[in-house]
Amino acid sequence: MSTETEFTFGHRVRLAMDAAGLDPLNLAASADLSTKTVERYLDRPDPPNQRAGVKAVAEATGVGQRWLETGEGEMRVSASGDGSASAPPDRLVPGAIAAAPEPPLRPDHPEPYVDETGDYGVPGAAYVAVVNVTLCAGEGADASYEERVTGRVPYPLLWLRRFVGTLDGLRLVHVMGDSMPDFPANSEALVRVRTGFRGAGIYAIEQDGDLLIKRVNKLGGGVYVVASDNPAYPTDTLRPIKDSDSCAFRSELTDLVTTFAIAGKVVLSLKPV
Repeated sequence: MSTETEFTFGHRVRLAMDAAGLDPLNLAASADLSTKTVERYLDRPDPPNQRAGVKAVAEATGVGQRWLETGEGEMRVSASGDGSASAPPDRLVPGAIAAAPEPPLRPDHPEPYVDETGDYGVPGAAYVAVVNVTLCAGEGADASYEERVTGRVPYPLLWLRRFVGTLDGLRLVHVMGDSMPDFPANSEALVRVRTGFRGAGIYAIEQDGDLLIKRVNKLGGGVYVVASDNPAYPTDTLRPIKDSDSCAFRSELTDLVTTFAIAGKVVLSLKPV
């Protein structure tokens, strides 16, 4: 891909959209734009003269408006909007939470919910479900994706919408291992479940009975490239096996048949505090 094509305005819009885990329809809803406008943005080599729409896309996806318009500066911005690279805030743990009633787990409804009135200590907070799942950044772990809700964690609603887009499908999971330096031991990750492939990025994947966190890209012909950020773990290319189960692939690394499926896209790393 040429530099001119790679750094068009439309390409930056797509990068921002993929990083936020959005599709054109959801981006349009988050930015209060029409779907046709978003589709036009994706095809534009240069930003439009009307900057209001560009600002709305930047705010909906959590990227810097300057980067979106010109490709210069940091892609991500901080929650304070100062243009620096984003850093996830600590969990919301103001003193009011300790004395507030426990938020309901809603085990049969793992989707995030918003405490509009502050009944649980944080007005306007989005309570994200903590699920009984561990992603292994290394040798792997049991892939039983129970989605059993074990707790709820409050995050600022506006911050979440700015940095990860829509709340649909968000879950908080545990990460262990050393293959992804951005996810140190005993860290957590926000995962958007059941996304399928939504552009190159970091995903929760199921492979041969293991639940892993890997960097994934998809090539033509349904081929996937699965990599770790730690060079000690080799990159693998998975090629689909014709006339077989849709989850069956052949590993170029081992030349063996492997099962592979995407469980969700990782939208945010939350380091231990």
